[in-house]
Amino acid sequence: DSVAAVPAAAGGDTLVAEVAAKDTKQAELEKEEEEEDDSMRILCLHGYRQTGSSFRQKTGAFRKLVKKTTNTFRTIRYDFIDAPHLVDSPSAADVDLSGVSNNSGLLCLTGGSAGTERAWWFSKPTGGFNASEQSDWEHGLEESLKLVVAQLRKHAYDGLMGFSQGAAMAYIVLRHLENEEPALLPKFAILFAPFKSPCSGHNKYYDKRVDTPCMVVSGEVDKVIPREMTEALLPTFGQLSFFGHPAGHIVPAKAEHRTKYLSFINLFDKRPPR
Repeated sequence: DSVAAVPAAAGGDTLVAEVAAKDTKQAELEKEEEEEDDSMRILCLHGYRQTGSSFRQKTGAFRKLVKKTTNTFRTIRYDFIDAPHLVDSPSAADVDLSGVSNNSGLLCLTGGSAGTERAWWFSKPTGGFNASEQSDWEHGLEESLKLVVAQLRKHAYDGLMGFSQGAAMAYIVLRHLENEEPALLPKFAILFAPFKSPCSGHNKYYDKRVDTPCMVVSGEVDKVIPREMTEALLPTFGQLSFFGHPAGHIVPAKAEHRTKYLSFINLFDKRPPR
C-alpha cells in the first residue's frame, strides 16, 4: 500500500506545482498589464530613410536610460510607427538624415534595410529630400499627418518624440493639433535635431508658436542638421527646454544625460486616476 501511495503523492505534488506555476504566471501577466495601463506612453517618429523598427532598435540605449520616471516610477512605454512613404534608392543629391556617429555612449542612428526605408514627406519631384535646400514642391505630408493623428486617436499619448525629419514631423503634428484637434495633444514632446521644413507649402505651420512644452536636443557638430538650422526654429516654441550636446547627428544616451531627460519628463509625471 505504501508503495502505491508514493506515486499518488508525487503526482499530487506535481499538480500543485503546476497550479502554482500557472498562478504565478497569471499574476505576472496581470502585473504587466497593470503596469502597461499605468505607463507613460510616448509615440516615436523615426528619421528620413529609417523605419519604426530600425528606430526602435537604435534607441535601445536611450530607452534603457529613460525607462521609468523618477517621481512615481511609472514605466515609460515607447511606441514606434512607420512613415507611409517608401524611399527609392537614394541619389547623390539626397541628404541622409538617418544619422552618423560612433562615439562611445552616443547612439548611432542608421537607416532601415534597403527597400524598406521610409520618409514623412519629400521635397523633390524625383522623390528625394534635402532639409537644407528650399523647395516650392512637396509630396506626402498630408498622408503622414493623417497617419500620425490616427495613431494618436488610438491611445492617450503622454508624449511625442522625433528624430531629424521625424522631429520636424512632430513639430508640424503639434501645430496641427493645437489648431484643429487640441483634445489629442500630448503633454510634451522631445525633438532631436528638428528643423523648419524647406518646403514653402508648409510655411503655414510656422506662422504661430507651438505652445506644447518641448525639449529640443541639438548636436554642436551636427553635419546633417547643423545647430543653426535647429536654432532658427527655437523662437517658435512657447515652452522650451534646450539641450545642446557636443556630438553630431545622434540621440545622446550617456549616463550623465539621464538627469536632463528625466527632469523634463518628470514635469508631466502624474498618475492617471483609477
